[in-house]
Amino acid sequence: LCMVLAPVFAFGAFLITRPQWSGYGVGLLVWFCIASLPANLARYDAYTFINEYLAMLLSMGMAVVAAMVILPPNRPWLWERLEAELRMRVVHTISDPLKGLSAGFESGTRDLLNQAYGLASGRPDVQRRLLRWMFQVQEVGLAIIELRREQAVLPDEPWYAEH
Repeated sequence: LCMVLAPVFAFGAFLITRPQWSGYGVGLLVWFCIASLPANLARYDAYTFINEYLAMLLSMGMAVVAAMVILPPNRPWLWERLEAELRMRVVHTISDPLKGLSAGFESGTRDLLNQAYGLASGRPDVQRRLLRWMFQVQEVGLAIIELRREQAVLPDEPWYAEH
């Protein structure tokens, strides 16, 4: 079973590593995993085949077409929105609880950069701007987190109060 499934998983993983084909790789792996479950026993029933598998294939195709029409990944407004969300990560460092903030901040900024960077493939000017913003957000955000940590360990004296 592993030898039969491995080439499809390897091909899907290969597609995911290419920014222009990553959506196809995710779709292939998700659909293949749903269709090839070991508990999904083979039934020789045409009604079930048409009802389940073809319906699943058509629904995934309709979802792809809807996503391409409603949210095309090559539109500048989408990059700008992700860039604005990247900058908003700094605001979250000020107001979010301090416990686990550093790890969440770093993983969140890297995730946003990864999404935006993949969507901007083929546009080096946009990718360069996104990298610049990511480094600035990382520097400022980590500095704010460090200042908040220093403030948290200050003694409880009136001259250290927030006001």
